[in-house]
Amino acid sequence: GMPDVRAILALALCNSRITQDLTAQMGTKEKLMVLTIHIYLAHTWLEDEDIILGDWHRHLFKKYCSFDALTDAVKKLWSLRDFRIAVP
Repeated sequence: GMPDVRAILALALCNSRITQDLTAQMGTKEKLMVLTIHIYLAHTWLEDEDIILGDWHRHLFKKYCSFDALTDAVKKLWSLRDFRIAVP
């Protein structure tokens, strides 16, 4: 429900601070894609029934990047976060 959506977005926004310097020179679309990956990571952390990355790619990223590029970006964001979720 709506509380879940708010929690996912809040967690994604808090964790996106880690990439502010990295995304400073990016265009708007690329910044939105990075934020969407943060949303994906928050969603998989908070929800018991997560949506697989392939589905996120098919619905949100397919026109933007390959599945392999998305997987690499997810791994990079996880490593930048030291493979942890920051819970405020």
